Parts: sequence; C-alpha cells; structure tokens
Amino acid sequence: MITTWSLAIRLKLSGVVSKQGEITARKYELSKLKVPEIEQRFVLELKNRFSCLAETEPDETGNDDTQSAESVEEKWANIKKAYSDTAKSVLGHRQRKGKTWISATSWSNIDERRKLKKKMDETRSERIRERRRIEYNEKNKVVRRSLRADKREWANAPRRLQGMAT
Repeated sequence: MITTWSLAIRLKLSGVVSKQGEITARKYELSKLKVPEIEQRFVLELKNRFSCLAETEPDETGNDDTQSAESVEEKWANIKKAYSDTAKSVLGHRQRKGKTWISATSWSNIDERRKLKKKMDETRSERIRERRRIEYNEKNKVVRRSLRADKREWANAPRRLQGMAT
C-alpha cells in the first residue's frame, strides 16, 4: 500500500513536483521550425538580436585573465539569452503532448481559429459578430479538413513503409 508521503517522495524524485519558486527548464516548440514562414521569422529575429549584441559589445584592450574569463561568461550568457528570448517569442514553449499526427501547419490554423473565436466572443455589435462568425466557420472548415488529412497520412504511413520494404 502506497502512503501519501511515499507518493509525494516518488513524485518529487521523478521531477513531477518541484520546489515552490523553482524555475524549471521548459522546452521550446521546435516542430514549428518546419513551417517556412516561422523559420524565416525566427532567423530574422535572431539576426536582429545578434546585431544588437555586436553593437553594444565594448572592445577589449585589457590582458587580465580574470577579466577575459568574465567577459567570456558574459558573452555566453548574452548568446544564450538571445537564443532563448527569440525561441520564446517566436516558437513558444512546448505544451502539447500526444497527437503527434497533427502537423505544424494544422497547429498554426488551430491558433488562428482560436484567435478568431476570441475576437468573435469579444464583439458587441451583432452585425460584426455575424461577420466574424462566418469567418470563424470558414476557418473551422479549413482546420477540420487539415486535421482529417493529417490523420489519414499518419494512419497510412505504416502501410506505405511496409509496401516500400517488400
């Protein structure tokens, strides 16, 4: 029989429960980089951040080893911060587990549909709400069609691999 304290210890050891206030590393949604528009946006923003870092970086003239070691650490921290900030703003954190059959383009369509739904719900005017409802319904059709195609492709992938192997 598992007691409450042993369950709490197991959860704590497995990393499910963290200390209060402790920041754990979260993974970014790297699958979004497969979409060309998002990849271009990521690269452009990363270049902009690095160009800003290059402009603000002072020239080193000192020969002190401790100063150079600190400057290397500072440079690494700046590079790491630039990558993580860019990934957070462009890609976002990984949130969805399971449903690996849904493609990145379908997820972007789902996000657009969610935004349309939010706009529709926030609208007070009946005429504008009706127009946004029509837009939402059209986007919903696109999403459902895309999801059906993704699921069909996911389900047929083992058959295609098996056919290629024989």
